[in-house]
Amino acid sequence: MEYLDLNISNFQDTSIGSYGTTNGLGPPTPSSPSPLQNFPAFPEAETTFSTSTEFSPHKSWKSLSPDVFFSSSDYVLFYVHSQLILAASDNQFHSLITHPCDSVIAVPDPSQILDVILRQLYNTPPRQFSASLEVLISAVERLPFYGISIKKSVVAHSPLHSSLLSYAPIFPIEIYTLAAKHDLLDLAIPVSSHLLSFDLFSLAEERTKEMGAIYLRKLLFLHVGRIEALKNIHVALAIKDI
Repeated sequence: MEYLDLNISNFQDTSIGSYGTTNGLGPPTPSSPSPLQNFPAFPEAETTFSTSTEFSPHKSWKSLSPDVFFSSSDYVLFYVHSQLILAASDNQFHSLITHPCDSVIAVPDPSQILDVILRQLYNTPPRQFSASLEVLISAVERLPFYGISIKKSVVAHSPLHSSLLSYAPIFPIEIYTLAAKHDLLDLAIPVSSHLLSFDLFSLAEERTKEMGAIYLRKLLFLHVGRIEALKNIHVALAIKDI
């Protein structure tokens, strides 16, 4: 799927801060005791770790302390709750969460994507999201890998749904394509209002394949309906002038 280059390599997600760093074999030592004490050694001898500001050792959920510890592929650490994660996943978060779990779990995604996925699971208000559109789309595409349903996640008023819609005025065709690909009608309908002025002749063949026949037809009928509405207005004005 073609998406505009939003310069993800330079993206700075303010939601991921440095809670602590270390230049050794283990993850950072937080300022307060953690329920997770045993961490495996990492291959790099000189690796700097940082900890997510949102998912710190003090992250509370239903008055419970974190009992699972994720490390993203770029060595950002996330303290989370296994009960919440497992309730949303049908494959134990790609079989990464097992019990008992008393060590850090390496997650094969960068911190920006993992952060968005976790914020969706924790139902973090969209105003706290600061991810680029490319990161949001990548996070959506990675949900099935972790056993999380895209259709159940990207629903009206959910954090991901609201965050994607915030980009609709600027990148409507990218978001509509995502909605079409995964049959996300709750997302496609509000985005379509931003596609009335879209040039259908600029639609790449690859994108039409991503959309599929049903949603491509919806887009075409949207434009046909707009043309018919304009014709009716023109006819009504012409009759009025007679």
